[in-house]
Amino acid sequence: SEKVAINLKLKEDQLNVWFGNANLGLGTNERYEISNTVGLLRKDIKLFNLTKLNNISELAGSQVNSEQQLGSDGPVSRFSDPILNIDNLTSSKFSYNEDVFNNSLLNSFGVNKSLGSNVKLRSLTYYSSDRINKSNNSRTELYTSDDIIEYTENNDFESRDVIIGTDLELKYLTDNQTYYQYEFTYQTLPTNRDVLLDFNGETINQNQDLERQRFVNNLTVTKKISDGLLLNVNSYLGYNSLRDEYKIAPNIYSFIPGNDESSNIVTQSLSQPMLYAGASTEFINKWSNSNLGLKLDADYEHYDLDGDILLNNGFVSDTLTTRTGYQKVLFKGELQYAHNLNRFLKINSSISIAPTTTKLKGERRTFLFFNPNVGLTYKKNAFGTFGLNYSYNNDLPQSDRLNDGYLFENYRTIRRGFQNIESINSHNFSLRYYLRDYEKLFLINSSVLYRVSDRSYGIESDVSERVSIFQDVLLDGNSSLLFDFNFTRYLDILPISIKLGTQQSISRNSIAVNGNFEDIQSLTSNYRIQGTTYFKIPINFKFYSEYNFTRSDFNDQIFKNNYVESSIDLIYNLKKLLNLKLNATHYYINEDNFLFLNGDINYTPKKGSFSYTIKGRNLSDLNEFDDVQISSFQKRISSFDILPSYLLLNIKFRY
Repeated sequence: SEKVAINLKLKEDQLNVWFGNANLGLGTNERYEISNTVGLLRKDIKLFNLTKLNNISELAGSQVNSEQQLGSDGPVSRFSDPILNIDNLTSSKFSYNEDVFNNSLLNSFGVNKSLGSNVKLRSLTYYSSDRINKSNNSRTELYTSDDIIEYTENNDFESRDVIIGTDLELKYLTDNQTYYQYEFTYQTLPTNRDVLLDFNGETINQNQDLERQRFVNNLTVTKKISDGLLLNVNSYLGYNSLRDEYKIAPNIYSFIPGNDESSNIVTQSLSQPMLYAGASTEFINKWSNSNLGLKLDADYEHYDLDGDILLNNGFVSDTLTTRTGYQKVLFKGELQYAHNLNRFLKINSSISIAPTTTKLKGERRTFLFFNPNVGLTYKKNAFGTFGLNYSYNNDLPQSDRLNDGYLFENYRTIRRGFQNIESINSHNFSLRYYLRDYEKLFLINSSVLYRVSDRSYGIESDVSERVSIFQDVLLDGNSSLLFDFNFTRYLDILPISIKLGTQQSISRNSIAVNGNFEDIQSLTSNYRIQGTTYFKIPINFKFYSEYNFTRSDFNDQIFKNNYVESSIDLIYNLKKLLNLKLNATHYYINEDNFLFLNGDINYTPKKGSFSYTIKGRNLSDLNEFDDVQISSFQKRISSFDILPSYLLLNIKFRY
């Protein structure tokens, strides 16, 4: 594999080593998977090329996003997310993108080269293309008052997402123990989306043409000053560019000022450039029982948002025109101290001061943020580890929530951001306990987190069947309580490891809907059991089952939802020749049952360069999958078209 090949050291008589594999997969229902990997190893350079095509719901863009960063943490980067989202309906329960009909292509080329005994270069250039089709329908109920607002949607979604980019990493270690690491990333991401929508029996066409570019430079310098003193300096410079054009036909927005309904197309044009730069310096001094750290940060951000909503290319109204300019300058100093009071007790603390200046539409404001953090840890092997922590935090609204005009987020949602900048403050308390006995494989992990804030960022909503108009506002404070408990035990008599766990979340948030200001009380519960067998025979199992419950109280109304998810894997290994994995995943949702069956059989002969794999997906031949989602005062019941069942035969040749 590439990860192994990067670390190989060639013998003296090896000048060129070529390696790779070619894979051809063809299946029923016109499914295919084709890939080719080629690598060259030499003394001072290693080259890798990967090409992959498929229409089995494996998206190339997802693979790029998961593997593009070369460094351990990646560059300091910020993303400009589009305000508009017309692909806003999916289910978190899908494991294999079961609702995605795709044609995807990925090509990447990597280079690892030694430029000297102390200098190493790594680069990765990539191209990905995903053509996606999805279909779904939904019924949405809005409980804003005694009268329920209800509407239906049928979506046929098409998109083409392209990512073109390059990553570069340069490492240099000097003779005086100074380490330099430079990282550079550039990406361009053109996207085109078309949605044919049936809204309550009315046909609406949507088109989004989105163009994003981003680059970031990151330089890290680490120097060992003495045996106990370490200096780390990091600096970065980045730029994001985003242009978005959105068209809706026909014109259904009679409420827009100046709209005489003679226009048949409504167009929204957006531009969102962002420039950011900064640097941080950290000193770490270690003694036998104490650590002392000093961290200094400086950060600059400049963000512009220009947006217009047009009727037949003519301006509509000043309220639908956005010209937002935002700047933020932050300086932060943080002192960190940790001390072992005795063999069992340790204290961790930090205190930071961050003067911050913002400028929005010419109005300048200055904030002084003071954030303390203190924690106490008691650790004794026989009893486990207890941890208690308190922190005080400050937040400012995100830059993309500061637009002063109304903008479309989708065909039926128009939103205006904050008109001025206000900070919110929160107190955070946590209690943790864990016990780990690795010899007996006896593990306990538990935590309780409580957060309360004086104010909260929220939305004032004006909701009707036709359209929802949102205004970002400052609301009363909120609070949340999170509880997590996990118990793992290995039973040697079977043998099997069992894990029992639960997660509980209780929250209170303020909300304003159609002129009514209310508090929403929400409860989310999860109970889970999972296990793995370790039989001394070729067959073993992995399984889990979980129960999920959601409850929301709003305006004297109670909304409930629950579902059960269970899964079992059968794994069969025969002397590394034959590997078999069968998976069955069952959902019980809204009194309906859904069963996904998937399987993989791999045969690798001891001799020869070929291996063979048979993949089976959706063997239970589901056509649709239903899901229920509850949020705030909204309940949505959705149905998704599922990729038909198929069998795929892969033949791989290794060389």
